[in-house]
Amino acid sequence: MLLLLAYGAGRGASLEKWGRHLLEVFLHIGAHRTGTTALQKALWQDRFRLTRRGLACWLPGDTRGDLFAGLLDGPEQDRQLTERRISRSADMIADQMRQLAAQGCRQLLISEENILGSVRRNLRAGVLYPDLSPRLARFARIFGAQCTRVGMCIRPYPDYWASALAYAINAGDPVPRRGDLDRLVAQPDSWRQIVSQVAAAFPLARIVVWEFDRLKGRPAAQLRALTGTGRGLSSVAGERVNASPDRNALRAALLARGDAVGAARIPAGRGRFMPFDSAQQEILLRKYRDDIAWLRSNGAGDGPAMMMPRFAGDTQSEMRGTA
Repeated sequence: MLLLLAYGAGRGASLEKWGRHLLEVFLHIGAHRTGTTALQKALWQDRFRLTRRGLACWLPGDTRGDLFAGLLDGPEQDRQLTERRISRSADMIADQMRQLAAQGCRQLLISEENILGSVRRNLRAGVLYPDLSPRLARFARIFGAQCTRVGMCIRPYPDYWASALAYAINAGDPVPRRGDLDRLVAQPDSWRQIVSQVAAAFPLARIVVWEFDRLKGRPAAQLRALTGTGRGLSSVAGERVNASPDRNALRAALLARGDAVGAARIPAGRGRFMPFDSAQQEILLRKYRDDIAWLRSNGAGDGPAMMMPRFAGDTQSEMRGTA
C-alpha cells in the first residue's frame, strides 16, 4: 500500500532569500531499517542518467559532511554552535543548488534517513524518533517553499524494532532484557505521529507513505512515488543491502567481544532475530494496524486529505487524483 497525503498552508522561510524556486525539492526521510540504503545505492548507480534528465540526487555521501553540518546535530550539541553550522550549511546548499540549476537540473531528490534521527538514539530513549519536530524545523527553514514532496516508508513495529535492535547489537549494544522490550512495546510514539509532525513542518508538501513489504526491493517504484512522475531507474529489482544480521551472526558478534551470556540469550540458527514474544508482537501489530487505519481514513477527521495511488505490476506505478 502506498498513501499520498496532501497538505495546504502558507509559506515558510526557505531558500527564497537566495532566489525563488531554484529547484523543486523532494525529501526522502527514511525511516531507518526500511530499505533506505538499497534505494540510495540504486540512485547512486543511476545518478548520471538521472542528472541528464534534470533530477539531481543528494545521498548520505553528500549530506553527512559539511553540507548538512548542524542540520543533523542532536539536542546534546551546543545550540549556538549548531546555529552557526546551520548558517554555513545554508550558504553551501544555496550555492550548490544554484550550480545545479545552471547545469539544467530542475529537481533535487535528497535521500537522508538521519533527518529523522538515529536508530541507536531511538533505542536509548526508548521512543520512536525523539526531538523530531525541532529537527524537521531546521530542514523546513532551508527547503520549505521548494519542497513539494516528502516520502517515507513505514514498517510493522515488531519487525522495525527487531531490525533496529539487531543493528544495535551488531554495533556493540547489549542484548535487550525483558524490561527493555516492554518499554519499546509501551512507548507512546507512532508512525501516525511521525507523519503528522512531518506534515506540520512541511505544510506545502505532499507526504508520501508506503509500507516496507509493499515496495521492498523495488527502487524504481519508490523513486516514482517520491517524485510523482513516471521517471524510473535503469534497474528494476534492488539489491538486499544493509540487511539485519541473523541470529547466528549476532551470536558470533557477541562471542567475539566476550559476551557469552548475551549470546546464550539468542537462539541458535540462521533465522531472523525476533526478541518479542507472541503477546508483545500482537500488541505492536495492533498499534501498527491502528496507524494504517488512521492513514486510510484520512486521520479520522483530524488529518489531511488523502489519495491512495494504485500500483500496476512490479515495474510500473500509477498515481491518480488530487487532494
